[in-house]
Amino acid sequence: MPRGYTPKCKYISASAGISIDYIGAYKKYNHTFVKKMTGLREKPQIIYVANDGPAARAGLMIGDEILSVDGITTERIANMHSNKDILAYHIQDVIASKSPMATVKFEIRRRDKAHTIPVKLERSCSARFILKSDQNVRAFSDGKNIAFTTGIMRFTRNEDELALIAGHELAHVIAGTPKRSGLFGRRVIEDKADLFGAELAQCAGYDVVRGIKFWSRYHKYEVRKKLNFQTHRSAQSREDRLREAAPSLRCRKLLLENENS
Repeated sequence: MPRGYTPKCKYISASAGISIDYIGAYKKYNHTFVKKMTGLREKPQIIYVANDGPAARAGLMIGDEILSVDGITTERIANMHSNKDILAYHIQDVIASKSPMATVKFEIRRRDKAHTIPVKLERSCSARFILKSDQNVRAFSDGKNIAFTTGIMRFTRNEDELALIAGHELAHVIAGTPKRSGLFGRRVIEDKADLFGAELAQCAGYDVVRGIKFWSRYHKYEVRKKLNFQTHRSAQSREDRLREAAPSLRCRKLLLENENS
């Protein structure tokens, strides 16, 4: 996204530009796979840092274990809630509750050494990405949060493919997708989400054409599993429409909201 702009979004909060995960959120039988996928250890850990985001500019890195946020230890944050397994989300809630543009001190552990790093937050669309233990190749949204299954993580081959799928689900969150009746109405919504999602992926710096290859392989998966999503077009049709639209995709400011306006 261009600096100084955030997507028009119903849910806005303060953000450090990071994703956090916690091994306790996963079934024990999946720990080996999740640790291999994310490098998670026992403490909540940063698994993604947005390019040129607040955390990246401050010096936070993927793999940093979070010990405290603004003086509140992660143990204390966990003890504030009955469901300690989703500690990563509770930490994100602490960050999101701060005033946008506030400076928050992160105490982290990196290669067995503790560091305190101040991060100046920014306004952001507050949609969260969640990894679910599920072997099915799926991504979905509840209108505010976005979930990827471990199945789709295995199925995708690169970040461009993931970005295209994430963009589609984020498009639903940003647009505040209204409920429309009938097959035609739902397909109109999904078609718009495909194109808007591709623009979001391109705005974020991903290669949409490379990402579209996901649909070629998913078409074979769709046939093999005898899937029939009536509210969506076939994977082959979605691929064809995106390939046709790809040359004209632009990161258009009309899709964005100036923070200073």
